[in-house]
Order: sequence, then C-alpha cells, then structure tokens
Amino acid sequence: MKLLLNNGDYADVHFLVGEGNAKELLPAHKLILITASNVFEAMFRFEAKKAKKDENAEVISPVEITDIDADVFKAILSFIYADDLSGVSVDNAMEVFYAAKKYNIPGLINAISNCDLSKLSNVFLAFAMANFLGEEIKDEITLWHSAIRWADEQCRQNLIECSPENRRAMLGPALSKIRFSLIQQEDFYKFIVPSGVLTNDELFIVKEYLHGNRSVSEQYPQPFPTHQRRAPYDDPYKPKGIFLMKIEKFSEFGQNGRRQSSEIVHIRGVPWKILAVKERSLLCFFMQCDAENIGPMRKYPFWTTFRIICQKVGKLDHVIDKNRCTTPFYQRRELICAVSFSRLMSPDNGWYDSGEDTVNVTVEVTIGEPFEDN
Repeated sequence: MKLLLNNGDYADVHFLVGEGNAKELLPAHKLILITASNVFEAMFRFEAKKAKKDENAEVISPVEITDIDADVFKAILSFIYADDLSGVSVDNAMEVFYAAKKYNIPGLINAISNCDLSKLSNVFLAFAMANFLGEEIKDEITLWHSAIRWADEQCRQNLIECSPENRRAMLGPALSKIRFSLIQQEDFYKFIVPSGVLTNDELFIVKEYLHGNRSVSEQYPQPFPTHQRRAPYDDPYKPKGIFLMKIEKFSEFGQNGRRQSSEIVHIRGVPWKILAVKERSLLCFFMQCDAENIGPMRKYPFWTTFRIICQKVGKLDHVIDKNRCTTPFYQRRELICAVSFSRLMSPDNGWYDSGEDTVNVTVEVTIGEPFEDN
C-alpha cells in the first residue's frame, strides 16, 4: 500500500496542498481514503455531484487544501495507507492533529493524543500542544502535571535534582502561564501546595482567589492569569463547542435595550454564538447563526446543555438539557432557555453574585450531521 502511495499509480484524485511556492501536487486513491475517513467520503460525493452538473468539464481539477502544509498532509496519507507514523514528530504534532481532526481519522487522533508532552523541546510548545488537544486535556491541573513532567525531564537531562527550586528554574517564565485560579480547590491543595514550586506569597494570593476573596487582587498584583484558556488552533468542523458568558453589571441588564452575545464558536463549519436578551421579566438565551451564506439548505439536529454556574457554596448549578433540529439562517434565533430575573437574582439559588454583580453561564452544544431539507 505504501508503494502505491509513493509511486502514485492508478491515482484517481490529486490534492494541491499548501500555499505560495510551497504548494505540492499529491496523488491519492479515493477508495483507500474513504475507508479511513467519512469526511473524504462526503468530499468525493460532493465533487461527483458537482462534476455531473458540469458535463462540459473535460479536466477534473485537483482538490485544493491551503490550511495544511504538504509535509503534514503527507504524514496523514502515510498513516492512512500504511499506519506509518514516521512523518509525525512531537514538533509537528499540533498540525497533524489538526488535520486528523479535520478529516476525522480516529486512529491518528488517538496516536497524537498519546504523545509524550515532556519530550517537547520547549515548554511553551508543550503548553500549546496540551492546550490544543482541548477535548483530551480538559482542565488546568492537567497542564500543571504536563509542566512538571516536562521540568523533571529537563532536570534529568541536565543531571540535576528534581527539586522544587530546580523545577521552577526549568519552567522559568512559563510558570506564569498556568491559570492556578481555575484549578479545583481539592487539586490545588493536593498537588500544587505540596510541590513547593510556588512561593508563599503566590500561594496566599491564589488561595484567597480560590476562596472567593477577589478583593485581594486590589491589594496584591495577581501573578497568574485568571481568564479561561482558549485553544490557539480551533477545528471549525468539530461537532461540539462550548460557549462561555459572564454577564457583568447584571442588575442593570436589559436597560436601554442592552443585550450580550458570546464569542463566536464554529461547529460543523458554521459560526454560532449565544445571545442573551431581556424579554419583559425574563432573560432569554438564544443560539444564533452568524453567517449570511452557509451553502445548501440543510437541517442540523443539535443538543444543548445550558448551565447557570452557582456562585455560592452549598448550592447547585441550574442545568437544562434540550435537543431539537434547526436550519441555520443568518441572524435566526433558536431559544435555549428563559429564566425570570427574580429567580436568577434570588439569594436562595446562589446563581447571582451580588458583590460582583455577575451571572456566569456556559452552554455546551453538540450538532449532528446535517441532512437535506426536502
């Protein structure tokens, strides 16, 4: 099979991969590709329909791919044809992982996910890789463990003791990239405190933050980031996305026609956002398409888990699960949830932080395969 790939015999599809002078024309075989990836199958089916309509076309153009380097595409072809991972290294793993996710190649996704981050030559690259794996690395404590493994590996290579001081020295400024305030209290006291890597002053500030004393930031500068981490690469064709929304000055929300939207998240190639709007005494949350032209009219089944985060110890999040079907038109809204302001702000529920005047919401959205709207 690898010989078939190398010599290009009987190739019935060509990919023009890369940009500018780095473009390469790579031959392949449709039957082999569709057995490994349903994305390739859908691509070729679409191209076949397109070719049927254009009966006058004498030459079939190559499939152009501009968001992936030729060497990376060669690596995924080698894996598909011969389970060959020789083209994958820890330093190009992010790009290969992106391609594997884009074309839905499970075996390659698993292989990249299991790479040893401690072997990367640069701790910032290790963080970026861990961050990019998104679905496999779900929380900040995992990044901490990856950073410590990396630091220990560097200590061993330099023939020095894996002491707290040496670990900190190896991490250098990368230590300040870890969001300790997002780590669960239990994990913080179990792993971070006894490691000895943080100074007493740093431990004090993070502890106060974890216990809800935000005023400490006014007295002491926060040494670590406190906002949510965002992946540097994002697969726009992923089936699932998470929307985060922090509504500040909540007591004034809805005045003067105020509304708030989340950042845009691409799911199944379509840009979506969550919109919060006041409707009389209710705060309504909508899922909204943000694209004027998304191609053929299709319906998408989708599932949402709407969550109002509890900000009071001993209380529970407010969670609503729903499933439905939608056709995404530009600016069309699908109602996810409506909650009365009185219920949202009730101290009995603990969803509203009166001191910070905030409400925090997350919406997890999973969208199924689209189907034609007959």
